[in-house]
Amino acid sequence: MWQLCLGAHIARLEMEIAYKHLIPRIDEIELAGPVDRLSSSLVGGVKRLPFRYKLKPA
Repeated sequence: MWQLCLGAHIARLEMEIAYKHLIPRIDEIELAGPVDRLSSSLVGGVKRLPFRYKLKPA
């Protein structure tokens, strides 16, 4: 028996949209505060990553 994450497909679609439509429009991007990392022995990653961005004119 195998398990499937129900949110994985939605996450892939969100990333596809971001890569195709949002990222090409970003003109500037910078950190807007400190990065908070997860403190867990099971998973690693970023808990909070504040940033500012400016989009290119449409």
